[in-house]
Amino acid sequence: MKKMKKKKIPKKVYNLFLFFISLMFFSNNYVYAADDPLVVINNLTDLIYNVVKAIGTIFICFGIVQFGTSFRSHDPSQKIEGVMSIVGGLLMFFAKPIINSLVG
Repeated sequence: MKKMKKKKIPKKVYNLFLFFISLMFFSNNYVYAADDPLVVINNLTDLIYNVVKAIGTIFICFGIVQFGTSFRSHDPSQKIEGVMSIVGGLLMFFAKPIINSLVG
């Protein structure tokens, strides 16, 4: 059985890699905190609402495809599931205005 030779990494490439790793760990990174903690919470809620909105968009697209393919197979249960996916996606897409109108 023949032994395989290990490929050697050139010393210049290895040193350059170590340089960039050490630069990443030992460089000065400044972190600026927000003055108002409510700004951070509002940014986090906006991020969560945007993620829910994106997932709602995916559900709407999936529901439209499912509803469209149900006409080819003449399956009424698939039509209902497609409509339910569309409605659920719309509720997720408009979650922020719905919650804001309920809260007041």
